[in-house]
Amino acid sequence: MNKKVIFGHASLLAVGVWAGVFINTSQTALAAGSSCSHSGNHYQGKAPTYRESGYSEYWACCQCHEIFLTQPSG
Repeated sequence: MNKKVIFGHASLLAVGVWAGVFINTSQTALAAGSSCSHSGNHYQGKAPTYRESGYSEYWACCQCHEIFLTQPSG
């Protein structure tokens, strides 16, 4: 089989899988978000260094798995 055809099919498959995961996650968050009281964990931010990447402070809900960049009211 031609390499371009194989690469094209692999690319389409990858995009399809990514879209399916994204849509499923979005629907789960929307369904759970309306009845969730948002209790979970706080993660302190970390500044980047020359050897490691950093990340921002965030909160994660243990019930609906939603991520917040500001502290949720729940």
